[in-house]
Amino acid sequence: MTDGVPIQPRDKRGYFMLPQAPEDAGYYVYGNVKGVPGTGHLAQYAHLNLLSLIFWVEREWQAIDDRRFGIGNISLANGLKYDHRTHMKGIEMDIRPVRKDKMVGQAARCSRFDAVYDRETPRSNWFACFCSTLW
Repeated sequence: MTDGVPIQPRDKRGYFMLPQAPEDAGYYVYGNVKGVPGTGHLAQYAHLNLLSLIFWVEREWQAIDDRRFGIGNISLANGLKYDHRTHMKGIEMDIRPVRKDKMVGQAARCSRFDAVYDRETPRSNWFACFCSTLW
């Protein structure tokens, strides 16, 4: 019997990489390592509890809204140091709120102070409140 190809990359800690482009996902991924485009996936290894939380939030969010939120850096494989002082334990992550215009991807930078941030929709407020309780 062969081990075959892993379905999802896994590091020595047993942390998995966040799925990068699941069909109809409630999130999109962004970020990079040391400013190098196309390297964001290298910094998306998460503790299993964080992955479970991400998938739960995604499922609940998709049940009430079709917009996607952004997930950025989590940690490098094996918890190596990099651009962040934190983000080595697989339990911290960067997150972008949903936008009014539904823009996603690397260029979709947004904060709660930006005009494209949807403050008026109660669903967006639910998402922002939920995420703020995590940190």
